[in-house]
Amino acid sequence: MACDCSEKKPGKGLRSFWQGCGESKLIMIKRIFIQNYKIFDQFDLELNSDLNIVVGDNEAGKSTVLEAINIALTKRLNGRLIEYEITPYLFNSECVDEYLKSLKDGKPVHLPEIIIELYLDAAPGLESLRGRMNSKKEDCIGIKIEIVFDEDYKEEYENLIKNVSEIKLIPAEYACKAALTFTFKILLKMISMQKNG
Repeated sequence: MACDCSEKKPGKGLRSFWQGCGESKLIMIKRIFIQNYKIFDQFDLELNSDLNIVVGDNEAGKSTVLEAINIALTKRLNGRLIEYEITPYLFNSECVDEYLKSLKDGKPVHLPEIIIELYLDAAPGLESLRGRMNSKKEDCIGIKIEIVFDEDYKEEYENLIKNVSEIKLIPAEYACKAALTFTFKILLKMISMQKNG
């Protein structure tokens, strides 16, 4: 599957990165990994280097796969930055049910995390995205979006879960997003840019 970065407008963050993505105007996606996003508990799809056609019944997740790719590439959902679109309904219902059951049983587990990874084909200008910070721990080029618990809200969250009977949905307001690459060096740079910008 190819992503054309030649139409991107100048901007900050990922948009300006993709604009300078190298000599090649197409970036090939080799593999997609999705965890706890909407219909997918875990979804792992290897793509071929030619044409890829996504086929399935209604509500099978075809649009969700395309939406996840868009989120990883642009940090946007429904035209808005993902941090403004984080709701309980983005999280996979099975992982949410497991989380809510753990609270009721008095054995709370960590808040579920959404992970979307795109493994990219080697191309000029993409070597800075190479690393092992991915679900397979492989040395490869890629990017990911993580929607995880924000430790800055730990005290508020602990107070919230004391009254388990009032929690009907995952408390998504305690989640934050992070746009990452598979390399740790850039990961730190991007996180500090988000906190300062």
